[in-house]
Amino acid sequence: MTNKYLFTYGTLNPEAELLNSFALPYKLVGKAFVFGKKVINSEYPAVIKSNKESGEKIFGYILEFNHQDDAFLKLDKYEEYYPGKPNNSLYLRELTHAYLTESQEKVECWIYWGNEKNPNLLKTTSSSDLRV
Repeated sequence: MTNKYLFTYGTLNPEAELLNSFALPYKLVGKAFVFGKKVINSEYPAVIKSNKESGEKIFGYILEFNHQDDAFLKLDKYEEYYPGKPNNSLYLRELTHAYLTESQEKVECWIYWGNEKNPNLLKTTSSSDLRV
């Protein structure tokens, strides 16, 4: 795995205490957004893809991990992402483009998209700020 950037939202953003509990050293690159829409259920915030033309944005952060293999092993487990079994995963980790809010610079990074095939992720909402 060569990409060390992750777009975070919800419980994995740096303002939430959960990320720090993993003891993963990271650098905050900056506030950012992706094109997507929020999906909610009773337990988890999730984001599903939308296209740039929709104008739907999700705001969060880009983090840089120096030891990305270790970081993603822990984060994949937390997000219930199973690389060999995507249909059983709650989230899917994929490369996407995020945009730094201040400069609009495009950054290729990982994101945990909500798995649209998961029946627990059905209801969408118009709120785009998932920074907790």
